[in-house]
Amino acid sequence: MVAAAPVEGATTTQCSSRQGGFLRPHAGHVKGRSIERRTLTRHIEQWNTKDQPASSPQKVTSYRSPTTFYHSPITCERTRSISEPHDLRCRRRRLGLAGQTAPASQGVQPPPHMKLEPAHDTSFHGQARTFPSEHPMALDPSTRFLFDDILDEPRRLSPAYFLWPDSIRRRVPPGFVFPTTNCTIMWIRWFWGGTRHGVGPFRYLTLGDFDADDDVSRAKLEGTMAVMHVLVSNALAHDVDSETTLAHASERQLRTAFTRAFARVFPDRDAHTEAIEAFFPHCDEDVDIVLPHQPRKRAKTRVALRQPKKTPFTQVPETTANVEALWSLWFRGDARREPLRHLGVDDVQDTISKQRLAKAQHMMTRLIVIAVETGLVTSIDDIAKLATDNEPAFSTLFATVYSILVTRDASMEAKTIELTALPCRELWVGWFHATPPYRSLVSQDMNAGFAQVRALMVDLVTECCDLLLASSEDELASMDAPDLAVLFDDIFPVFLRRVSREATVVPVSGQSSCRQVTRWWQAQVIDESDDDVASSSSSLEDDSDVDSSVSELYDFSSSDVMSSEDISDQDAEHDAQSRKKKDVFPSLSAWKMWALWVQGDAATKYVPYRVVEQSFWDCTTRTQQLRWDNAACVMETFLHTAVTHGFVASANALECLDEGTLMAVFEDAFHTTSDEMALQQCVRWKAECTCSTLYKALLPRQKEAYRRGKLQPK
Repeated sequence: MVAAAPVEGATTTQCSSRQGGFLRPHAGHVKGRSIERRTLTRHIEQWNTKDQPASSPQKVTSYRSPTTFYHSPITCERTRSISEPHDLRCRRRRLGLAGQTAPASQGVQPPPHMKLEPAHDTSFHGQARTFPSEHPMALDPSTRFLFDDILDEPRRLSPAYFLWPDSIRRRVPPGFVFPTTNCTIMWIRWFWGGTRHGVGPFRYLTLGDFDADDDVSRAKLEGTMAVMHVLVSNALAHDVDSETTLAHASERQLRTAFTRAFARVFPDRDAHTEAIEAFFPHCDEDVDIVLPHQPRKRAKTRVALRQPKKTPFTQVPETTANVEALWSLWFRGDARREPLRHLGVDDVQDTISKQRLAKAQHMMTRLIVIAVETGLVTSIDDIAKLATDNEPAFSTLFATVYSILVTRDASMEAKTIELTALPCRELWVGWFHATPPYRSLVSQDMNAGFAQVRALMVDLVTECCDLLLASSEDELASMDAPDLAVLFDDIFPVFLRRVSREATVVPVSGQSSCRQVTRWWQAQVIDESDDDVASSSSSLEDDSDVDSSVSELYDFSSSDVMSSEDISDQDAEHDAQSRKKKDVFPSLSAWKMWALWVQGDAATKYVPYRVVEQSFWDCTTRTQQLRWDNAACVMETFLHTAVTHGFVASANALECLDEGTLMAVFEDAFHTTSDEMALQQCVRWKAECTCSTLYKALLPRQKEAYRRGKLQPK
């Protein structure tokens, strides 16, 4: 069934979603005379039932009016002109191919007063993963058309993003129109992407990647998702183990899997000559194949409704000053409470205990990682066994790993002080050409002051990209040291003018240390937030210590890094005024949260979210607390999968990956986790779903493993 085109001069309105997004004709004016809907139906009946030549039999299909439910035959030629996209019809007219159909079809011409124009508006009604009874872009199988997409040198592409004029990153370039092609080519595009426009695998595309006015592309994508879902599901049931296997298969293997699946799903159909639009859902039975009905949840019984809700309450003691006592409580607990490593954020009610638990988890994670890296134990289970069976060995293990932690912190602190004391010009060159490059240092292994260095360098790299002096940080790394120095002399004055709020001479330069520039930069931020421009040039003369306000801004690590002596009493009032309001932890889809979880953003000065403590965020409400805990559980599950299966060497190595490689690791980890937990058919298990939604789909053993600390990646 197809949608009828509007009569010339008649107005059209979009029907409800229950009617499948048809364009239905309403009462309008044709040649100055008003006609009623029943009159229009009678004219269509006369046109379609007109005597036809016996030598040219017509292949007809049935059209049901959404309003009158009147069945009338429509010729195959009219089907093509109605369902075909407007841009493709225009191309046919330019090539002189307009009106070509199957050789045996001789389209019947309608009466002159009932000449139908092609539909310029292809309305598509329905939300994501919801298909109408008849897809608006569905074509008759006998339709002949010209493909606007051909397969030239297929090549596997990584997911890419394009910056649109509205400053939104999408997976398709501006103006991209979803191609009209056959199922064979679309199968390759679905897993490998399109080399012509540089678009990544089409299976990652969403309706939001297209312009809001591009109804045709959105409709094609929705129908293609339905067809590909059926083919991929059939291939998974017979030929391959997972969708990841298809994505990483060779071209020959990928084509073989498609040929077999297509033959089973669509026997006696041609995948090369028929458009993929011909396979879009045509009836309710097709929709049931794509989206099976989900069983309704059982209502709670009266007994369950009378049961009181569980409200666990555990108060975490203040033990951050005594790390050895915290080590014992973490693995053995005491007479009143179980081991702290078994607690989750849901088991703690008061905000202070939640913050203490987050700090304790951060400290214990560092100690456990050191114990495993040095070969003292193989896993956290070995430490728990020592805590119950061998107390002397348990105490000796703590003394060893804690001494290593203190030594490492001291060396990292010295390295951080050395970097913050370097002139910005020298630091810029060393960011790319030092041994090792400063940009390869991981924020988690450095002292808190390293966040100042990273924030300044990231801002300068962004300045280069905005001025079109370089396309990425990797391109800057390929430049020679002298060229980088010359480039720094060009962009640093631009950075100073952008940050400065005064028209006077800026008291810092490229030869100033990173500590001086950061302190001056923070002074500009404070003046802007308070609307009180204050002179801060006098504070730049003392280069001995980092201002406490800067330390407060970049304090993203646990309290063991910052001691009470670092902030003097005379600056306490100034710190309270300059302390910025806490941000609310964002609610994002899994693939968006993945990049922030391992690399951070401007809100955390590009420190990974997994390093930032929960106390950094505004978690005053129960919803905000659960949002952070659910995201942490889901992301740590993916990190554990990526490290365990060898997709990446370690979690820290993800910080230095480019965007394409980072998303490829996420893709492998996501589908591997899906295969391990048998979540392929779960409607909640989609990369576009939020972390809170994915958390509901996780198995109880995964949640328990996260709470027990087994999912902490190395």
